[in-house]
Amino acid sequence: MAIAVITINIILAIALLVVAFFCWQLRLALRDTTRGLDVAERATHNVLGNAPEGVLAGQEGVAWLRQSMQEQGQQAGPAIARLQQILTLLIWISSRLSLTRKGLIKGKSLKK
Repeated sequence: MAIAVITINIILAIALLVVAFFCWQLRLALRDTTRGLDVAERATHNVLGNAPEGVLAGQEGVAWLRQSMQEQGQQAGPAIARLQQILTLLIWISSRLSLTRKGLIKGKSLKK
């Protein structure tokens, strides 16, 4: 009976020693993970620490650019409309000349 108790105690001691070893390994892995996350957090903070000021400056720049482009667009509006009319006319003339040369317009043929 005493031998059975001693054997069970030895088996339990070995099993708990194995569990303690795995807990130790888990502790080391968690420590390394924590250190890695801490380094990543510091690096992210260093990169993005001034982000709110940068975003605000960017928004102000975009607002200024939009206002400037809108003012320039209002000044250039009539000139752009006139240029569009000229380009439309040139495209229409070009297409008519192309059709005439190919003899596709009724009553006109290049053959003699």
